[in-house]
Amino acid sequence: SCQGGTKGAAAPVTVTMASSTRSHASTADSAISLLQEVRSPAPQPPLASFVTPHTLYEKTYLRPKWCSICGGILLGVAAKCDKCGLRCHLGYGRGGHQDCRAEALLKGCESCPQTEGNYKFGDVTRQKIRDARSRARILVVQEAVAEQRSLGKFSELSRYADAVKAVWNKTSVRCVFLLAQLISTGVLAFVSYFAVRIVADTGNEHSLAILQAAALVGLLLLIELVLAGALHVAAARIRRHSKVIEVFFSSVVKVDLSEVGIDLPILAEESQLVASFAL
Repeated sequence: SCQGGTKGAAAPVTVTMASSTRSHASTADSAISLLQEVRSPAPQPPLASFVTPHTLYEKTYLRPKWCSICGGILLGVAAKCDKCGLRCHLGYGRGGHQDCRAEALLKGCESCPQTEGNYKFGDVTRQKIRDARSRARILVVQEAVAEQRSLGKFSELSRYADAVKAVWNKTSVRCVFLLAQLISTGVLAFVSYFAVRIVADTGNEHSLAILQAAALVGLLLLIELVLAGALHVAAARIRRHSKVIEVFFSSVVKVDLSEVGIDLPILAEESQLVASFAL
């Protein structure tokens, strides 16, 4: 009976130790999962946050259509978007539009109304003259870009971009910005303080000098704040429209930004980080 009593008393202890072990294991698993969440990289923005660029191709219209940019008549070779159906001239359009295709590429596929216009006598002839001027301009741009490429200008720009990337360091850039801010505010406070002390001839020139220095330093910091905020907003807009800008350069300017060592999304992101630090 004593052995039976001993076994009965030991059973709850075994259960308690097992439950304690499971509790410690679950706590350790929770700590590990939390550490993994902390160490995991920040999620990248979804693709929907970027403006979708047009995919234009040349299309020959045998029946009159209307340009979505200038509202002028389309007849013959023009451009059409493969995604949204936008139609536009390859260059000059009606009403002073210098380059309908360039304007379309800068807008993206977010809004693409199908314009309907009214035909007037002589519209086809005038548009054909504008189309001839547009083709001549496109050829001039292509020849100019090819000449600069053959002279090695793009390779030189790419080497400069690679040199900047090699020395770019976030910590160093932040230290330079902070040092420049400290030096500028210190010099401004020193000059304004002693200028008032030298010029003023009153009994409280010390207080007046301190007030003048504080006011000028505050104004300088306000200007820096506005500039940093403007840089942050501009970088955010450039990053959102980066795909559109890249397509614009490759289609209109005939220059691939990667050819000159420019990665526009990364450049805009780094500018945003610098502006955020300055703020």
